[in-house]
Amino acid sequence: MTDTTGKALEKVEVLMKGTTVGTYTDAKGKYTIYASASVVLVFSKKGFKTQEMTVGDQTEIDVVMSKMKEKKR
Repeated sequence: MTDTTGKALEKVEVLMKGTTVGTYTDAKGKYTIYASASVVLVFSKKGFKTQEMTVGDQTEIDVVMSKMKEKKR
């Protein structure tokens, strides 16, 4: 789990969509979660755009998270 500059993102929440089952990334942006192929994982962190990915046949899912654009006042 990294940002668009390649920096590892800590404390990204990784949830199985529609449940409260999940985990968080560590200081290196790594996480472990056991999910079946049909599960959709939701990746979220304050200040970043939430992303969703279906597990499918992937054993590793690496996500690049983009920062949200700040609203002009």
